[in-house]
Amino acid sequence: MRQTLYIESGATLSKRESLLVLEIDRDKIDSASMFVDYISQSYGFSKSTVWHNLVMLKAKGIVDFASKAEAGKPLSLTDKGLAVLSRLAREKHEIMHEFEQWIYA
Repeated sequence: MRQTLYIESGATLSKRESLLVLEIDRDKIDSASMFVDYISQSYGFSKSTVWHNLVMLKAKGIVDFASKAEAGKPLSLTDKGLAVLSRLAREKHEIMHEFEQWIYA
């Protein structure tokens, strides 16, 4: 499996960032904090690691979520994120399987 996904202008997504995009999918998640808790519990990643990956995805224009001044704004994929999601869809089972093997190893 590839280590990164090329998205545009030299920008890439790591495997973990790809996993987060797949987990967010087309959902509007009530808060980024709830999502971080879910991913941390589901995959065993530290919360700080998940936050770091979300911040990186936001900087790349792939996700949007509330800052402290925007309470109540859901976590969701941007239009660019939806385009990335459609590219990842072909590899979804492979990506998810790889992380599941890591969890249960």
